[in-house]
Amino acid sequence: MRPRVRRRRFSFVWLVPVLALLGVGWFAWDRATRERGPMITIMFPGADGIEPGADLRRRGVTVGVVRTVTLGKDLDSVEVTAELAPSAAGLAVEGTAFWIVRPEVSLSGVSGLETLLGPRYIGVKPSPIDGAPTDEFVGLDGPPLITTSEERDALMLSLRASRASGIGVGAPV
Repeated sequence: MRPRVRRRRFSFVWLVPVLALLGVGWFAWDRATRERGPMITIMFPGADGIEPGADLRRRGVTVGVVRTVTLGKDLDSVEVTAELAPSAAGLAVEGTAFWIVRPEVSLSGVSGLETLLGPRYIGVKPSPIDGAPTDEFVGLDGPPLITTSEERDALMLSLRASRASGIGVGAPV
Protein backbone atom coordinates (compact mmCIF):
# COMPACT_ATOMS: atom_id res chain seq x y z
CA MET A 1 0.00 0.00 0.00
CA ARG A 2 1.37 3.39 -1.01
CA PRO A 3 0.98 6.40 1.20
CA ARG A 4 -1.30 8.95 -0.26
CA VAL A 5 -0.06 12.53 -0.37
CA ARG A 6 -2.66 15.22 -0.43
CA ARG A 7 -1.81 18.58 -1.78
CA ARG A 8 -2.73 21.55 0.30
CA ARG A 9 -4.86 23.97 -1.52
CA PHE A 10 -4.78 27.70 -1.00
CA SER A 11 -7.14 28.70 1.76
CA PHE A 12 -9.20 31.77 1.07
CA VAL A 13 -9.38 32.41 4.79
CA TRP A 14 -5.89 33.99 4.59
CA LEU A 15 -7.06 36.40 1.91
CA VAL A 16 -9.05 38.51 4.40
CA PRO A 17 -6.13 39.44 6.74
CA VAL A 18 -3.79 40.03 3.77
CA LEU A 19 -6.30 42.42 2.17
CA ALA A 20 -6.88 44.14 5.51
CA LEU A 21 -3.12 44.62 5.98
CA LEU A 22 -2.77 46.06 2.47
CA GLY A 23 -5.69 48.42 3.09
CA VAL A 24 -4.24 49.72 6.36
CA GLY A 25 -0.82 50.20 4.73
CA TRP A 26 -2.31 52.13 1.82
CA PHE A 27 -4.37 54.31 4.20
CA ALA A 28 -1.28 55.15 6.31
CA TRP A 29 0.83 55.96 3.22
CA ASP A 30 -1.93 58.14 1.73
CA ARG A 31 -2.42 60.07 4.97
CA ALA A 32 1.33 60.62 5.45
CA THR A 33 1.84 61.94 1.91
CA ARG A 34 -1.20 64.18 2.13
CA GLU A 35 0.09 65.85 5.32
CA ARG A 36 3.42 66.80 3.75
CA GLY A 37 4.08 70.18 2.23
CA PRO A 38 6.38 71.04 -0.66
CA MET A 39 10.15 70.55 -0.35
CA ILE A 40 12.28 73.59 -1.23
CA THR A 41 16.01 74.25 -1.56
CA ILE A 42 17.60 77.49 -0.35
CA MET A 43 21.21 78.41 -1.19
CA PHE A 44 23.07 80.47 1.44
CA PRO A 45 26.69 81.73 1.45
CA GLY A 46 26.99 80.21 4.94
CA ALA A 47 24.64 78.53 7.39
CA ASP A 48 26.10 79.35 10.81
CA GLY A 49 23.79 77.93 13.45
CA ILE A 50 21.27 76.31 11.10
CA GLU A 51 20.83 72.58 11.65
CA PRO A 52 18.30 69.98 10.56
CA GLY A 53 15.15 70.54 12.59
CA ALA A 54 15.47 74.36 12.59
CA ASP A 55 12.27 76.27 11.90
CA LEU A 56 11.21 78.48 9.01
CA ARG A 57 9.12 81.27 10.51
CA ARG A 58 6.81 83.97 9.23
CA ARG A 59 5.51 86.50 11.79
CA GLY A 60 6.43 84.18 14.66
CA VAL A 61 4.56 81.21 13.17
CA THR A 62 6.45 78.08 12.14
CA VAL A 63 5.76 77.54 8.43
CA GLY A 64 8.34 74.84 7.74
CA VAL A 65 11.27 72.85 9.01
CA VAL A 66 14.84 72.33 7.79
CA ARG A 67 15.44 68.73 6.72
CA THR A 68 19.09 68.79 5.55
CA VAL A 69 22.04 71.18 5.49
CA THR A 70 24.76 70.24 3.00
CA LEU A 71 27.62 71.81 1.14
CA GLY A 72 26.56 73.08 -2.28
CA LYS A 73 27.72 71.58 -5.56
CA ASP A 74 30.09 74.52 -6.07
CA LEU A 75 31.72 73.71 -2.68
CA ASP A 76 31.45 77.41 -1.80
CA SER A 77 27.83 77.69 -0.65
CA VAL A 78 25.44 75.86 1.64
CA GLU A 79 22.31 74.09 0.42
CA VAL A 80 19.42 73.96 2.88
CA THR A 81 16.55 71.61 2.07
CA ALA A 82 13.34 72.43 3.93
CA GLU A 83 9.79 71.15 4.01
CA LEU A 84 7.04 73.74 4.10
CA ALA A 85 3.85 73.10 6.03
CA PRO A 86 0.88 72.25 3.78
CA SER A 87 -0.83 75.49 4.87
CA ALA A 88 2.27 77.47 3.77
CA ALA A 89 2.59 75.93 0.29
CA GLY A 90 1.83 79.37 -1.19
CA LEU A 91 5.30 80.52 -0.08
CA ALA A 92 6.98 78.30 -2.70
CA VAL A 93 6.83 80.98 -5.41
CA GLU A 94 9.38 83.24 -7.07
CA GLY A 95 10.10 86.36 -5.04
CA THR A 96 9.78 84.82 -1.59
CA ALA A 97 12.73 85.89 0.57
CA PHE A 98 14.59 83.68 3.07
CA TRP A 99 17.32 84.74 5.51
CA ILE A 100 18.98 83.36 8.63
CA VAL A 101 17.83 85.29 11.71
CA ARG A 102 20.82 86.30 13.83
CA PRO A 103 21.03 88.58 16.85
CA GLU A 104 21.62 92.16 15.68
CA VAL A 105 22.26 95.40 17.53
CA SER A 106 22.12 98.61 15.48
CA LEU A 107 21.04 102.24 15.76
CA SER A 108 17.55 101.26 14.63
CA GLY A 109 17.14 98.78 17.45
CA VAL A 110 17.81 95.26 18.60
CA SER A 111 16.48 92.25 16.71
CA GLY A 112 16.80 88.49 16.79
CA LEU A 113 17.61 88.33 20.50
CA GLU A 114 15.72 85.04 20.82
CA THR A 115 18.49 83.46 18.72
CA LEU A 116 21.17 84.54 21.20
CA LEU A 117 20.26 81.77 23.65
CA GLY A 118 17.95 79.63 21.54
CA PRO A 119 18.35 78.01 18.13
CA ARG A 120 18.62 80.10 15.00
CA TYR A 121 15.87 79.92 12.43
CA ILE A 122 15.16 81.01 8.88
CA GLY A 123 12.95 84.05 8.41
CA VAL A 124 10.48 84.08 5.53
CA LYS A 125 8.95 87.04 3.65
CA PRO A 126 6.32 86.09 1.05
CA SER A 127 6.54 87.35 -2.48
CA PRO A 128 4.78 90.71 -2.89
CA ILE A 129 3.39 89.54 -6.22
CA ASP A 130 1.93 86.26 -7.41
CA GLY A 131 5.08 84.57 -8.69
CA ALA A 132 5.50 81.35 -10.57
CA PRO A 133 5.84 78.24 -8.40
CA THR A 134 9.44 77.20 -7.75
CA ASP A 135 11.38 75.02 -5.35
CA GLU A 136 14.81 76.72 -5.56
CA PHE A 137 15.70 79.97 -3.81
CA VAL A 138 18.78 82.08 -3.05
CA GLY A 139 18.86 83.14 0.59
CA LEU A 140 19.57 86.74 1.63
CA ASP A 141 22.51 87.79 3.83
CA GLY A 142 20.12 89.59 6.18
CA PRO A 143 16.48 90.53 6.51
CA PRO A 144 14.91 92.44 3.62
CA LEU A 145 14.81 96.20 4.15
CA ILE A 146 11.05 96.57 3.82
CA THR A 147 9.38 94.00 6.04
CA THR A 148 5.80 95.20 6.56
CA SER A 149 3.06 96.55 4.33
CA GLU A 150 3.01 99.79 6.39
CA GLU A 151 6.68 100.42 5.59
CA ARG A 152 6.08 99.77 1.88
CA ASP A 153 3.76 102.81 1.79
CA ALA A 154 6.11 104.98 3.87
CA LEU A 155 7.98 108.01 2.59
CA MET A 156 11.41 106.98 1.24
CA LEU A 157 14.21 109.57 1.50
CA SER A 158 17.73 109.68 0.07
CA LEU A 159 20.19 111.61 2.20
CA ARG A 160 23.59 112.91 1.12
CA ALA A 161 26.22 114.02 3.56
CA SER A 162 29.96 114.61 3.62
CA ARG A 163 30.26 112.21 6.60
CA ALA A 164 28.13 109.20 7.41
CA SER A 165 29.40 108.38 10.90
CA GLY A 166 26.81 106.52 12.91
CA ILE A 167 24.46 106.12 9.95
CA GLY A 168 23.74 102.69 8.53
CA VAL A 169 21.07 100.72 6.75
CA GLY A 170 17.87 100.82 8.76
CA ALA A 171 18.96 103.72 11.00
CA PRO A 172 16.11 105.92 12.23
CA VAL A 173 15.83 109.40 10.72
